[in-house]
Amino acid sequence: MENKEAAAAQNAQNANSVSNAEIKEVKLSSLERHPDHKRIYSEPSEKKVQDLASDIKERGGRIPIVVNKDNKILSGYLRFLAALLLGFENIIAMVISIAKEDEIEFIIGSNPEREKTIHDEVNEVMALRVVYLKKKGQNNDGEHTNKIISMVTGHSTDKIAKIVKIQEVCPALFNDIAEGKISLHSANEKAKLLEETGKLQEMMDQPPVVIKDTSKINTAFMDVVKDYAEKEGRPELVAMMDDKVLKPKEALSYIEQEVKLKTTKEKEDEEKKAKGNTGKEETETPVISMCPLCGAKIKKKEDQEGLTEHYPKILRLKEDLGMSA
Repeated sequence: MENKEAAAAQNAQNANSVSNAEIKEVKLSSLERHPDHKRIYSEPSEKKVQDLASDIKERGGRIPIVVNKDNKILSGYLRFLAALLLGFENIIAMVISIAKEDEIEFIIGSNPEREKTIHDEVNEVMALRVVYLKKKGQNNDGEHTNKIISMVTGHSTDKIAKIVKIQEVCPALFNDIAEGKISLHSANEKAKLLEETGKLQEMMDQPPVVIKDTSKINTAFMDVVKDYAEKEGRPELVAMMDDKVLKPKEALSYIEQEVKLKTTKEKEDEEKKAKGNTGKEETETPVISMCPLCGAKIKKKEDQEGLTEHYPKILRLKEDLGMSA
């Protein structure tokens, strides 16, 4: 509610920022949809047009549409379509003088209550980011920019941040959101996981560097492993490196496999959710992790937490077999 009120206030500010506004009757045939409006918003459904046309026929059209000096519609495109459906020749319009670089902000600021698809919302956010990060010369402060976008669109800053992350990593996820296969939150989590997988893959794909001192490389590998271990609650990975049970590169390779495993499980969970619950019990418990040393599949949370106690047993077994750590 607070975001909607902020958006309304921003819209009022937009209206006050224009100059030489003139309200007059204009021919419908002389008007056309603004190209930025067409690029950002999907075409209204026939039902919406018909519903508004019925309302105008019953109560009259009281709110003028807004157009620029070139007769491009900035606000009121749905009213324009309803008027065409009713067979009107003219419509009341407010003709305003507005700078070209401010038109996108005005168009979006005029639509806080519009019923929007996820693609409409994505287009709003990304279009405004271009305006604020480039055209208006603001520094590349994502959090500050998101707050301004929130004021114009009415979207929460959290929602905006998720939209930006998904757009940067995997825009195709928006199609799954639109089809109801996945929520925005789940899509954002999947995008972050895909991003992490990509970073690890990029590091693993780097060509080998032949140098005598490998300490710097090992330190870099260890830093990545430690960050992952802290984020995912996997202290045994760091303990294994400290005890020289796992080499840093081996630990990094294991993390890559685990991330891929989690990505596969996420996909399977989403597919099951999309298909619906069939009422049949699962025949096999899903794998959630695996032992970095022996490759044993871990299917229970308590077993994963017990990996710290698990690896010394494997170490002793390796020693008994004459294998080096």
